[in-house]
Amino acid sequence: KYKLWEQRLCASPDGDFFVPLREGKASIVTGHIKSFDETGILMESGEHVDCEIVAAATGLNLHANAPMADIQVTVDGKPYVASEHRIFRDCMLSDVPN
Repeated sequence: KYKLWEQRLCASPDGDFFVPLREGKASIVTGHIKSFDETGILMESGEHVDCEIVAAATGLNLHANAPMADIQVTVDGKPYVASEHRIFRDCMLSDVPN
């Protein structure tokens, strides 16, 4: 469950992800899953979603040196190593001038 303003972004550089949605051939349902059955998913809201495929989108694979990725960053001559810092809301880094 995400709080307001903490949702995750779905990026599709070529827009191909959205074609089936625009054509009505696919849909996206958000909410809490109560259970699965032979024909789909029962949501906690009581809605039943008929489906053939369920794509579990519960996480992202992030670069190990977030948020710098492959950029070689130094602070006061020392290499930035993500595991040695705390990150707050993906923008405030401990011991790094912001």
